[in-house]
Formats: sequence, structure tokens, C-alpha cells
Amino acid sequence: MRHLEEELQATRDDLQNTVERFESGNENLRISNEEVVTTNEELRSLNEELESSKEELQSLNEELSTANQELEVKVRELEIANSDLQNLLNSSAIATICLDRQFHIKWFTPATQSQFKFMPGDIGRPIQAFSMPWDGGGLLETARAVLDSKTVSLHEFEAESGQRYIRRVLPYMDEHHQISGVIVTYTDITDLRTATEAFDLTRKELAESREQHEKLRTLSAALAMAEERERRSLAQDLHDDLGQILAVVGLKTAEMRKLEMTEPVRLAMEDCSLAVEQANRKLRAMAFQLSPPILQDLGLAAALEWIADEMRHVYKLDVHTQDDGARKPLDPAVSTTLFRAVRELLINVAKHAKTATAKVHAEVQSTKASGSGGGDDTLVVTVTDEGSGFDPNVALPANGSGGFGLISVRERLNLLGGEVTIHSNPGDGTTVNLKVPLLAQKK
Repeated sequence: MRHLEEELQATRDDLQNTVERFESGNENLRISNEEVVTTNEELRSLNEELESSKEELQSLNEELSTANQELEVKVRELEIANSDLQNLLNSSAIATICLDRQFHIKWFTPATQSQFKFMPGDIGRPIQAFSMPWDGGGLLETARAVLDSKTVSLHEFEAESGQRYIRRVLPYMDEHHQISGVIVTYTDITDLRTATEAFDLTRKELAESREQHEKLRTLSAALAMAEERERRSLAQDLHDDLGQILAVVGLKTAEMRKLEMTEPVRLAMEDCSLAVEQANRKLRAMAFQLSPPILQDLGLAAALEWIADEMRHVYKLDVHTQDDGARKPLDPAVSTTLFRAVRELLINVAKHAKTATAKVHAEVQSTKASGSGGGDDTLVVTVTDEGSGFDPNVALPANGSGGFGLISVRERLNLLGGEVTIHSNPGDGTTVNLKVPLLAQKK
């Protein structure tokens, strides 16, 4: 019993020790679990920091990649600009030399090689080591003066070959906007000088041509006035001399018809009287056509009405005239030429246009600019028909009756300062505008 009790007590003690050890192990396990939890939290926090660092690193990497791409683009643009600049210098026909402050060669364009015989190895050599007899002389002195004054120097000279050049020396600025030397350029201006001389000659010839044209206009006006005086004199002679003779013949014939005579003689006398009367009417018409007094007495508008009446009676052409009623002070030579031009145009319409109607419109057009006091008025007379028309680029029809036709109408009015424009198409009628200057009205 004691032995069993002792063993039981020993077992109880062992069990108690085991329980205590178990509890101690549980406490240690609990502590270890807490340490693991703390470690996990630290690891999670560290992982979050790593994730944030990773994102920042990715963002930085993207920024670096974008910056690298932009840098590559800038480098490419710089290479293209450098290539373009080099190609520009290589293709430029202007000889250019860059010198430093000691007047040593920094660079030069290929165009200089034809004159200075430069080689790539000459970069760095002093410019005075080269013979430059054709550059106009005084390059070093000019370069020194440009460096001192910081201004541009221009010098024109002629080479032995006859070519003309402009030498331009200007300060050379570095990237810090500091003067680090000079730029010397040689520009060939031979063609420009030739063109300038040709232009001066052309301008002189144009001035002479204008002077001749003015003289021609003056002579044309004088010729028109002389022609008009001759026409007036001839019309006066026809009216006063031949007209009086025909009037006397008419009176004598009328007196003879009162005498007793045989029937054949009476019929012959009547025929003679009728012929004299027709000749008298024809004479008056010829005198009026040679120098219509209505043009000098009543003006252009009344003269155009007379032309319309003549076209209706002689050529069976119905002409409608329209006038704006404005005053039309014209030079006598211009008025007469315009009158005959309108008459010739209407005769052309009657003979060639294959139409029975035509229109004549006269109006004054003012060329004075708004708000200004200058400018001259012009008279525009438009002759229009709806006949067969023609192609003005092929041929201008003449009137076929000894008149001066469309070609001469244009020439005469141009010489008097006027203008003629023709608009016509086959089958679509014709419109002719006659534009002449009016005399300045006295204020």
C-alpha cells in the first residue's frame, strides 16, 4: 500500500510537473505566436513599403523612358537641323569665312574653295597666310574695324574676271552672345547689276515711249482737228458753192417748166428738175455727214439722235438711244472722233449683224474715290446689238465702205486717251464700249 501510495505520489508529482511544463510550453507558444503576428505585421508593412517603392520606381522609370524618348527626338531634330545647316552651307553660292578674334580660320563654306583654294587642313591657319588679290583688299583692316566698332561693313568691288561682288564683314556671336570673331561673305551681284542696268535702260526707254506717245496723242488730236476743219470747210464749200449752183439750176428749171413746150421736152424737164432736187438733197446729206453742225451746236446727245434717225431712214436699222442727262464736256477732237465711231459701228451693225435693232447708251462715270477730291470723269458710250456676233480674237470686221471700222476706232480713241472694249460671240450679239475722258469742269 505504501509502495503504491509512493508510486501514486510520484505519478502525481510527474503529472504535476508535466502539467506545469505543458502550461509553460503553452505560454511560450503564445509568446511565439504573438512574435509571429508582430513579425507578419512588420513584413506586411515592409511589403506595402516595397509595393509603394516599386510603384514609385515604375513611375520614375516611365518618366525616364519618356525623357529618353524626348531626348532621342531632340537629338534627331538637332541632327536634322545640323544636317540642314551643313547642306545649306554646302549648297550656298555665297562664299563665307568665319575667323576668330586672332583672324584664324574657324570654318568656311565650299563656295570659298573656288576663289581661295582652301583645304580642310587650313582650318586654324591665319587668314593673312593666304593670297587674296581678288577680294577688294583691306580685309584685315576691315575685320579689325568691325571688331572694334561692332558694326557691319559692306564693300562692293569688281574682280579681274569682270564679276561684281559685295564683301560683307559682320561680328560673329557665340552661344553666350559674346563676339568671338567675324564672318566674311562674298555675294556675286553680277546678275543683279546687269538686271538693274537693264531695268534702268527699260525705264528710260519707257519714259521715252511715254513721251513719244504723248506727242503722238497731241499730233493725233491736231490731225483730228485738222481733218475736222477740212471736213467743215469742204461741207461749207459744198453748201455755199455747189449747193447754190444746184439751187440756181432748180430755179431756172422751175421757170422753164412754166414755158410752153412739147410733151417730150416737158417730161425731160421734169426729170431734170427731179434729178436736181435729188442731187440737192444728197449734197445736203453729204455736207451734214462731213461736218454735222448739230454736234457743235447741240452736243453729243442730239448728234446721237440724228445718227439714229439716219440709220432708220438710210439703213432701215431701228436704233434706240438713251442718255443719262449729265453734262458731257468733250474736247472737239474727241467729240468728233466719238461721233464718227458710233456712226461707223452702227453702219457695221446694219451691214453685218443681220439684225434690225440696235441700242446706244451714253452715261458719265465718275472715277473719284470716296472722300477724295481727285479723279477725272469719263464718258462711256455703249453700242449693243443682238445680231450674229463674231469672235474678236479672230478678226475685227471693217465696215467695207471706206470708213475706219472697229480697228481704226480703237486706234483713234486710244491715241486720244480713250479706250475700246469689245464683247462678242458668234450668234450672241455684240457690245462695244467706247470710253473717253471728259474735260475737267471749272469750279
